Amino acid sequence: MVADGSARIPAEIAPDTVPAVTLADVLRCLEGDRDLDPARRRELCSAVRSVCRALSADPALIAAQPHQLRVRLRDVTAAAAGVGKGRWSNIRSLTLKALKRVGIKAMPGRYREPHAPEWEALRDLLPNRHFASGLSRFMSYCTACGIAPSAVDTQTFKRFQEAFEGDSLLRDPGGMVRDTCKLWNIAVATIPGWPRVTVEVPVRLKRFVLPLSTFAMCFRADLERFLARGADPDVFSDSYARPVRPATERTRRRNILVVATALVKSGISADAVTGLATLVRPENAKQALKLLLTRAGGKPTGYLYQIATLLKTIATHYVRADEKTVAELRVICSKLRPAKAGFTEKNKRCLRQFADVNKLAGLLTLPQRLLAQADRGDGNRRREAVRAALGLAIGIELVIPIRAQNLTGLRLDRHIHRAGKKVLLSVPADETKNENPIDAELPPWLTRLLEAYLKRYRPRLTLAPSPWLFPGESGSRRSAGGFGAQISAIIAEKVGITLTPHQFRHLACKIYLDRRPGEFETMRRLLGHKSLETTMRFYRELDGVLAVRRYSEFLTQLLDETMVEPSLEPAPRRRRGERGHE
Repeated sequence: MVADGSARIPAEIAPDTVPAVTLADVLRCLEGDRDLDPARRRELCSAVRSVCRALSADPALIAAQPHQLRVRLRDVTAAAAGVGKGRWSNIRSLTLKALKRVGIKAMPGRYREPHAPEWEALRDLLPNRHFASGLSRFMSYCTACGIAPSAVDTQTFKRFQEAFEGDSLLRDPGGMVRDTCKLWNIAVATIPGWPRVTVEVPVRLKRFVLPLSTFAMCFRADLERFLARGADPDVFSDSYARPVRPATERTRRRNILVVATALVKSGISADAVTGLATLVRPENAKQALKLLLTRAGGKPTGYLYQIATLLKTIATHYVRADEKTVAELRVICSKLRPAKAGFTEKNKRCLRQFADVNKLAGLLTLPQRLLAQADRGDGNRRREAVRAALGLAIGIELVIPIRAQNLTGLRLDRHIHRAGKKVLLSVPADETKNENPIDAELPPWLTRLLEAYLKRYRPRLTLAPSPWLFPGESGSRRSAGGFGAQISAIIAEKVGITLTPHQFRHLACKIYLDRRPGEFETMRRLLGHKSLETTMRFYRELDGVLAVRRYSEFLTQLLDETMVEPSLEPAPRRRRGERGHE
């Protein structure tokens, strides 16, 4: 026991000496803390055990250091933990208090003590609540550390960042610190009497690709010539090449810049990269791809193979390299070709979530629930409209699991058609990845959701005329990445699962093949695959899981038919000299 009456982790397992202190150690110390009020002990222990249940892990396997615990809790929502938002917030707060009680350094998620008078006087100078909320945590930190406004310097902000990144459970401490620094600098520039200390705003982006302006003008011109080769639609022209889609052009541009950047970062001057011919020289290609392979963890990936194949294509059809060069690039491609595999571990984890039928039910009913919440309203008209839009998008993905680019590219004047009371969704072949058209009739429940969205909510999303089904605030098309992130976030919040728009395709196969084993042809048509082999390559594993389940059910039935339950009791031991019956 120490002066403040709190229990401490024994020195032999103290976090400063052995970093592998676990939540089991925390629970053991709390239960042995006789100076702790029994009700408070139960409260703290309950919070720690709730965290363990939310992580589906034994307390002895969960590190108790806040920065390690934060990583594991980052994607756990209240819905995933099976509790309400308020309760989950309390659980996180009480867990921090439990860590602090046993002697582990922990920063509070929210300070309860008032600011020092000099900090409160500065806070009164701030123009609005946005500034006050954004700088409040820094002011509280300085108050707790006894730092006056006049004593703040760049090192103060550095220690502030280290404290919250190392000792708090904030989901995004880096973002909080960045926002704090930005608001502080604005206050320095606009508020008389504010401490005249300007701080550097942390840069969170880690860019690998160098800007195109880094390279010589001749390289940039050669790149543009290569990308423009498919722009001549005249099949009788000498410069004709099969037109490529804008997305393909963007991908090729970025991949070429990735190779050029890797070549520069491996030791070659940017000025020496004079054209695409420089990139496809076998020694340069190997050097660049070796660096990219190291960044990928030394394991060939589909992305690396795509880049190597692009280099080979450039050498063959654009640079017109000799056969020896093309042959060497062909060998490089073969070495970087990843082994054919089905699901990645990420997708397997995604589908495992749906072993819980309640999670699947929660997702299937989410579109209607989101519309109902929008109908009830909370006074924020735009928030209600966004909620309805996300509900409609999730409903479309459940019925027609299209790619995110096609989802955000849906237009009212091109893709949504009415035939009496029926609504059809149609995407032409030239707008899909596999050049297979998408034609589907929306079920009645989704039609009703669409009509409610168009009538009551879509007009709130934009004031400008727009053809897009899901318009941005200015009436422009939404980006696939941003809209997809919103969809994933609302699913995590409301259902408690991690699911990206693309993973709706995997989910569709799982729930259909669960009930229709072996019907890959239906899935091929639904997903728009050109080849049945493609569908089976990716989803054959699902059939394997079902095979184990079917055999298990068969075995259970066989045991029931024998009407003999296997005994779990050990056979009685014979006494010495006792003989069994022959």
